[in-house]
Amino acid sequence: MGSVARLALALALGHLAARATRSLLASFTNRIETSRHAEVKSAVQQQQRRQFSPGARSLATGNAKMMEGSDSDDASPDMGANLKRAMQYWLDKSTIHIFPRWVAFAVSLALVFLRIYLVQGYFIVAYGLGIFLL
Repeated sequence: MGSVARLALALALGHLAARATRSLLASFTNRIETSRHAEVKSAVQQQQRRQFSPGARSLATGNAKMMEGSDSDDASPDMGANLKRAMQYWLDKSTIHIFPRWVAFAVSLALVFLRIYLVQGYFIVAYGLGIFLL
């Protein structure tokens, strides 16, 4: 296999990995936003139930509590926090699946080694990552 073909294959693998990562991140953030929306809706409903329950004080007394926070929090959610929540969600979901996790790790490791072989580079980085994994 020529060096141009190796480089083209390595670039194609990198492109596929980037597309897969983007689609996974998009689905993670959608799930998190959906769950966040449900949590906020539930909190608002609970607040309304407390306000309008028979034993609650009237709004005229001034003791009604308002939800704290600003509109800017809802308009621009923190991507770092969303990513952490998504990562934790999927880690929690995958905890019980031991064999598929090891298979996914082995396939990922094989793809990394294949890319290192095809590009003929990153040997020092791969060596450092191997030591880190040990």
